[in-house]
Amino acid sequence: MFDCVVSVGVLAEHAPLNDGAFKEIGRILKHGGLFLFTAQKTGTIPKPEVKAAQLLWLVSPKFLKEKHEFGVKTFHTRLDHSTRTIRELAKLHGFNVQKIETKSLTKSDFYFVCAKREFK
Repeated sequence: MFDCVVSVGVLAEHAPLNDGAFKEIGRILKHGGLFLFTAQKTGTIPKPEVKAAQLLWLVSPKFLKEKHEFGVKTFHTRLDHSTRTIRELAKLHGFNVQKIETKSLTKSDFYFVCAKREFK
């Protein structure tokens, strides 16, 4: 069991911020422990990268398209987070969000979240 779990630049970017993530963190975090994480805000992904991905899609072989579709269905559909949805998801899994701040980093905006495991 851990007193604190920190995830920076992973959840909602490379791994989904969903029920599974909160269940696992809740499993390994002590009662009263802190979960500190960042999550990229929706709509802040730089437009040049989106356009490049769309162009690559047109010329990609079939096996890469299938892999891309899996990634979109698995991760990117779960990027639509707001402060409200983060609080609701945390509460559902026994966490009380202590603080959410929005900060601009590099080319994107991120949520910085501090949640305390309180019950369950």
